[in-house]
Amino acid sequence: MPEGLADLFGADQWVPTGGAPTTTAATRHGFELLVQAHVNPLTPGVIDGGGTCANILAAIPAGLQNIFEFEPRSQHGFKFTWTDTDGVPWQVHGHEPDAGAVAGHVGAGAWTMRVQCGRDFMMSRQLVSDFPALHANYTPPTFWSRCSTPLKVGLSHIVINNP
Repeated sequence: MPEGLADLFGADQWVPTGGAPTTTAATRHGFELLVQAHVNPLTPGVIDGGGTCANILAAIPAGLQNIFEFEPRSQHGFKFTWTDTDGVPWQVHGHEPDAGAVAGHVGAGAWTMRVQCGRDFMMSRQLVSDFPALHANYTPPTFWSRCSTPLKVGLSHIVINNP
């Protein structure tokens, strides 16, 4: 982004404040706490947003450059990439409501973020197995999954509470 335009497009508003990169497990846990902290007591198990901006920035290692590139559909946002101490790449990308998103999609009406760890994305709510715990196909509940279905793509767009 040319110098002088950062303020116009809000790039200077997104400054990570987290510590040094840590392990994959610790970083995943830190991001999971952002959504777990906002569980709506009226709808147990359903996540109500992806945390506050300050909490999101605190989960991203300090000193990273905002590499968000504005485009016709979203002019304001943030994008940070880094590698954790286990060698796993991370990307956190957020933007204002997407002018080109399909009507009814979460990205059309709110600031959203996506958190990617390797090939997995964080979901806005825990995914639970269709099988009971002792079944051979059981998988433990998780916030992380590849975006292999339209449902998972939608769940990977997490609402930011106060951009």
